[in-house]
Amino acid sequence: MRMWFRRAPRAIRLMILAVLCFLVVPAVAIPVLTWLLPTRPAGPVLPYAPCPADLQGPVRSPTIYTGMASPYAGSGPHPIRFFEVHPYGASDYSSSVDLPQEWLDSGDPHSEKVQLVVCEYGIERGVGEVCGYARGIAIRPVRMTYVYRVYEARTDRLIKGFRVGSTRTCPYAVMARKGELPSGRIREERDYSALKRALAPLIEREVRGS
Repeated sequence: MRMWFRRAPRAIRLMILAVLCFLVVPAVAIPVLTWLLPTRPAGPVLPYAPCPADLQGPVRSPTIYTGMASPYAGSGPHPIRFFEVHPYGASDYSSSVDLPQEWLDSGDPHSEKVQLVVCEYGIERGVGEVCGYARGIAIRPVRMTYVYRVYEARTDRLIKGFRVGSTRTCPYAVMARKGELPSGRIREERDYSALKRALAPLIEREVRGS
């Protein structure tokens, strides 16, 4: 190797040296700089919604929208994100909830367009009527009351709270393995007509100031 290098033309020797410098210098410099430069500790992971863990709990603040989302101001519609609160946290249902699409900011969860966050809590109120399905499957769905808290995304400020009943009708379909009853508790669906009537004044109205 050394004899070949000494006999190589000057241009080839310079090219080899350049390649070696390109490979060796970063390999040495990057670890040294990483060791010398101070590191910042990882910050806390912010929640996506201010929804309290339960109806008596404190608001979760700050969230990813605090100080970043658009103010709740101006003409409607004011984009919302919709969260269902359960014992393990809050799940974003913005892309599947049956509300007008022009109300929903269901794209990037870090979007700055969102102005309102809707938190839904389901409260069981006994059982409903017997619902019959194919293959002799019969269930009695749980009758529900759905409680809502609406917050301004930018400030985590509570805008309004209200309640909506369930539909008191049989679910359109249930999931079950052949020869088995559906697993888990089947809930009556939220009354979307009542939910839309309650949300419309908050979403469609003109808001002066924040």
